[in-house]
Amino acid sequence: MQGITRRQATTLLAGPLLLAAFHSVTVQAQTPITENDFNIDLYTGPILGGGRAMGMGGAYTAIAEGLDGAPWNPAAYGSRTLWQLKWFEWEITGSLMFPGGFASNDFYNSGTTEGFAVDRFLFVTLGARLQFGDVGVGFLPQWRTFTLDDGTGSPVDVTFNQGHAGFAYQLHNGQIVIGGGWRFAKVSLRDANNLELVSTSGNSAELGVLVRYEDQPWRLGVATKTPVATDADNVSGLMVQDGVSSAGGLVLPRRAYMPWELQVGFAYQFGDRPLNQRWVDPQNRNKSLRQSQTIQWLSREHQQWMREQSAAESPLGSAKALDDPRSDLRSDPRGNPQTDQVQHRLPSDPYAWSEARPQSPSFWKEEKRRREEELKHIDEQYERDAQQRREEMESIPRFYVLLSTEILLTGKSSNAIDPEAFLLQRHRRSGTRNSFAYRFGAETEPLAHRLKIRAGTYLEPARIEGATSRGHFTAGTDLRLFTWDVFGLFQKFDIRVSGLLDAAPRYFNWGVSVGVWH
Repeated sequence: MQGITRRQATTLLAGPLLLAAFHSVTVQAQTPITENDFNIDLYTGPILGGGRAMGMGGAYTAIAEGLDGAPWNPAAYGSRTLWQLKWFEWEITGSLMFPGGFASNDFYNSGTTEGFAVDRFLFVTLGARLQFGDVGVGFLPQWRTFTLDDGTGSPVDVTFNQGHAGFAYQLHNGQIVIGGGWRFAKVSLRDANNLELVSTSGNSAELGVLVRYEDQPWRLGVATKTPVATDADNVSGLMVQDGVSSAGGLVLPRRAYMPWELQVGFAYQFGDRPLNQRWVDPQNRNKSLRQSQTIQWLSREHQQWMREQSAAESPLGSAKALDDPRSDLRSDPRGNPQTDQVQHRLPSDPYAWSEARPQSPSFWKEEKRRREEELKHIDEQYERDAQQRREEMESIPRFYVLLSTEILLTGKSSNAIDPEAFLLQRHRRSGTRNSFAYRFGAETEPLAHRLKIRAGTYLEPARIEGATSRGHFTAGTDLRLFTWDVFGLFQKFDIRVSGLLDAAPRYFNWGVSVGVWH
C-alpha cells in the first residue's frame, strides 16, 4: 500500500469528526427540555439604539457623543459636543423603531425555518443627560416588546426592558473622558392568557474611555461591560413536579445571562470641520475677572486707609497696621499693595483679610456705587464672551466626511439556549464560545445646515449552533425642518426629523425620530 500525505491523513481523520459533530448538533437540537438545568442567552445580535449610531452600522464607540452613545461607551455621559459651550448643558433624547416589521424576520438568527415569527416589534428609548462643567450624568431606559408566534395560535408576548445609567468626567479640558455606570435588564414572557412564563432581572457595571485630542481628526474609544447573570424570579403559574419547575407547560431555566462585552473603536474625520475641540470653562474666565476686580477693591481700600492714617498723623499706627501679619499686605515703593500676596490670601469675604479698613462714610458710599458698576461690567463682559464663543462655533465649516469602525468581542453564555429555543422547548445551544463582530459606518452633510446622510455595515455573529453569521446594511438621514422658539420662553431650537433602516437576510428594521438639529 502506498503511503498517504499529511493532507490526506488530516482529511481522513477530520471527516468522521465533522460528521460526528454534525450528528451531535442535529441530535442535540432535537432533544426536548426535561430538566431545569439550563440558562437563557440574552445576547442581542441586531443593533438597536439611537438613529445616528444605528445609521452608522453601530460603529459608535469612538464617537460617543450625546446620550444615545451611552450604550456603546459610558464616556458619552460627559463627552461635550462642539455646540455645548455653557458650564451647564442638558439633553433629552428619544426614538421609536419598528424592528421585525415583517413576519418573516429571523430576529435571533437561528437560520432555520422552524421557529417563531417575530411580529408587532416596538423599540422605544427616552432619556436625559445633564452636564455640569467637567461632570456629566445620564439615564437612558429602553423598552422592547414583541410577539413570537409559531403559527399554532399560542403567541408569546416578550418584554425586554434594558437601560443604562452612569456618569463621566472630563480630563485635560475634555480631551480625555472616562465614564462608568450600570446596565440593567428585565425580561418577561407571557402567553396568550397573560400567564407569566419567565421573569428575570439584573444589572452589571460598565466602563469606558474616550480619547479626543484637540485639533486632531481622530478619536479612540474603549468600553467594556461586565456580564449580567440573574436567577429566574417566581412566576404566576409556577408548578413543581418531580423536582422540575414549569409554567404554562414550559420547563423553566435556572437563570438568564447577558454576556460580557469588549468594544474598541476608532474614528477619523476628513474635511474642514473639526472632530475634536478643547472645551474652555466659561466660569474660569468669569472667576478670573472677578478675582482681578476684588484685587482692585482691596487696593483702593488700602490706599484710602493709608490716606486716613496720614491725615490722622498716626505713622506708628500706620506702620503697625502694615506690619499686621493678618493683612499680608506690603506696599511696594509706589505705595501699592503687592497683588501676588493678595491673590494667595483672598478669602470668600474680601473684607475679612484685615481689620485695618477705611472709616470714611463718603468713601464707602462712592465705593459701593463703583463696585455695582464694575460688577455690571463683568456680567456684560461675560455675555460678550459667550456670544463670541457661539459665533465662533456657528462659523465652523460644515462639510466633513466621518468614518468610524470598531470591533466587538462578546463572551460566551454557559449552558445556555436562545429565547426562541426555550419556547420551542428544545436544547438548541447558544453562546457556547466567544463571538467576534466588526462594525463600520460613514457620515457626511451634503447640504449645509439642511441634510445629513449616513450608511454602515456590521457583522452579526452566529451565537446559535448550526447558524451562520450574517451581514447587515444600515442607512440613516437627518433633515432640518424649521426653527422653534418654544413659545418665546426658552432659546430657539432647529427641529429635525430622522429616519433609519437596517436590512439583512431574514431581517428588516426601520425607525423614525424627532430631535434637535446641530
